[in-house]
Amino acid sequence: MEGNLQITGVSLTFLLIVIAIGLSYYQKLGVEKELGISSVRTVIQLMIMGYVLEYVLSIEHFLVVILILFCMTLFGAYTSSKRSFQIEGVFFISFISILLGVTISLGVVLVANSIALKAQYVIPISSMIISTSMNANSLALTRLRAEIISNRHQIEAALCLGATTKQASNSVIKSSIKAALIPSIDRAKTVGIVTLPGSMTGMIFAGISPLYAIKYQLLIECILIGSIAISVFCSTLLSYRKFFTTDDALDIQL
Repeated sequence: MEGNLQITGVSLTFLLIVIAIGLSYYQKLGVEKELGISSVRTVIQLMIMGYVLEYVLSIEHFLVVILILFCMTLFGAYTSSKRSFQIEGVFFISFISILLGVTISLGVVLVANSIALKAQYVIPISSMIISTSMNANSLALTRLRAEIISNRHQIEAALCLGATTKQASNSVIKSSIKAALIPSIDRAKTVGIVTLPGSMTGMIFAGISPLYAIKYQLLIECILIGSIAISVFCSTLLSYRKFFTTDDALDIQL
C-alpha cells in the first residue's frame, strides 16, 4: 500500500479529531471531553489488540480465540447495557443476545465452510458481529423503554381489558425491533454504491482483486444482518417483561 503509515503520518490524521473537538466547542455541544477520551481509548485499545493478535495468530490455539471472543462479548454487553441501565438485568440480557447472534451466525458460516476455522478469520469477523450487534442492541433497548413510557396509557388500557403483557406490548416491541434494524437495512441498500465497507477496502488496499473482495463482503453483509436480527429479537423479547410487575401491572417506576 502506497502512502505514509509511519507514526508521523498516522499522527497527523489526529488533526481531524482536533477539528471535531473544535467544532463541538464552537457549537457548545458539550461532547469535547467524550471525543478526547474516546480517541485516546481508541489508540490504546487498538495497540493492545494489535499485540494480542500478534500472539494469538502465532500460536493458533482455539481456546485462546474463544477466550478473546468471550471477553469481547462481555465488553460489548457492558457497553450496550450502559445505555439502558434502568432495565433490570440489562447486562445479562445484552450478553445473552449478543452471544446468541455471534454463535448462530458464525456457526452457520463455519458449518458451510465459507471461512476456515482459524484465528485470522474468526476473530475479525466476530469482532464485526459483536460491534454491530452491540449497537443494534443498544438502540433496541433504548427505543423499547422510550416507547413503553410514551405509550404507557395505551398499555395500561389493554391490560385492563384482559390483554396479556405480551399482547399489550406487542406494538412497542415491533416498533423497537424495526428501529434497531433500519440502520442495517439502509446500509445494505447503499453498500457498493455509497459505502465501500472497511473490510472490502482493506482487501483492495492489500492488492487483492475487487471481485474477490466482493465475495467476502457479501459473506460479511449476510452475517451482520442475520446476527443483528437475532440479537435484537432476543434482547427485546427478554427485556419487555422487565417493565411489568409480578402481577402483570405496568411498573410505574419508569
